[in-house]
Amino acid sequence: MHRFIILTAAITVLAAGEGASGSGTADPGAPGAPPASGGGGSMLTSMLPILILFVVVMWFMTRSQRRDEAKRKALIASIKRGDQVVTIGGLHGEVVAVGEGTVDVRALPGDTVLRFNKGAVSNVNVDAATAVKEK
Repeated sequence: MHRFIILTAAITVLAAGEGASGSGTADPGAPGAPPASGGGGSMLTSMLPILILFVVVMWFMTRSQRRDEAKRKALIASIKRGDQVVTIGGLHGEVVAVGEGTVDVRALPGDTVLRFNKGAVSNVNVDAATAVKEK
């Protein structure tokens, strides 16, 4: 987050510096004054900091999403028989069987076995599920 704030401040300073350079107090029509610029690149120059900021923000957002998705895929791939899991619906149970895209979970305590998609598992080896099993 600190990098983002520093980068935003640097872009703001650069944008302010570009507008201040060449804008002296001399009258553009005075003899010896530099000719007024045609303004051909001024719109691009003024939009550049905003575009850079947009690209940086989007990069940070997608980077964290990709990292979280990789962790989730690793969690789902690591599910094996005997693991204590919690589903996204809040069901605590023990994995009885693991299929290609499904997982069979025995609800704790009891013998009820439910079949879920692997994507429905939110946590593996949760202490709360172990505590329920021990009771």
